[in-house]
Amino acid sequence: MIIQQAALHLLEELALLFDFYRKTLTGATDLRATTLFVENLVKQKSSVIFIAQPDITSSDIFGFANLYPSFSTLALQRLWILNDLFVDEKARGKGIANVLFQHIVAFAANSGAVRIELKTEINNHGARELYKSLNFEIDDQQHLYYRIPL
Repeated sequence: MIIQQAALHLLEELALLFDFYRKTLTGATDLRATTLFVENLVKQKSSVIFIAQPDITSSDIFGFANLYPSFSTLALQRLWILNDLFVDEKARGKGIANVLFQHIVAFAANSGAVRIELKTEINNHGARELYKSLNFEIDDQQHLYYRIPL
């Protein structure tokens, strides 16, 4: 298995997996809109998307991790927001999420980041167990997360 940064030549396969991810978590599906969204992310380099593939010649994608850049003014350093981490149901249980995560950590460290942050739904027990096994810590002592719907 290889981990590499997503490229436009795999847009169709990546958009299908992103759309399935959206459907799995929200019930929403719109392949055309998802394709345009992912295409813009890749073209504009708005995020860094890593994909897991069986080998360099394959167009199959087992999973992806989507990182958005941000910064910490207090630390005066970059940080990365792990916004999406998904492994296709057919490929689960093979350590792909762990391999993606190790790649993310190395990438973030090499970029000079102070940390990686993420959020997940309270009832997403599978993701919570994964993040706990990867040494993420719940920040329930220092910060509160607020949002306003627009």
